[in-house]
Amino acid sequence: MTSNQSTDKAVLVAEGNEGEREGMASLLRREGYEVFTAEDGDEALLQLQYGPKVDVILMDMLLPKRDGWGFLQARQRFPELAAIPVVIVTKLGISNPKWAKLLGAAAYYRKPVIATELLKGLRRICADQDYPRE
Repeated sequence: MTSNQSTDKAVLVAEGNEGEREGMASLLRREGYEVFTAEDGDEALLQLQYGPKVDVILMDMLLPKRDGWGFLQARQRFPELAAIPVVIVTKLGISNPKWAKLLGAAAYYRKPVIATELLKGLRRICADQDYPRE
């Protein structure tokens, strides 16, 4: 189910596993999203601070260097970053939707992710914040 249409939305995929990161990026690009990637929480923070604006962050919690918890905590120091919805995508055993909500996530998906569910969730999140990017 690919649309090949531009969504006018940008996503940052923060994923430590290169294959999973590139697979998710490829899926999102086919759906028309502009995609940026980061292999750890530090790189994600730098991209968010100094790179193009994104509309949604897909975040694995088990990242090298600064993990997902460290990323979520650090981004709170920057109001413009704290406002960007985070979607947690992880295979972490203790994870569940309630846990993710307590961490401030807009949505949660357990790996392996069902692509149609993830895309549906992203469309909903992007529609909820339908404003032009600067």
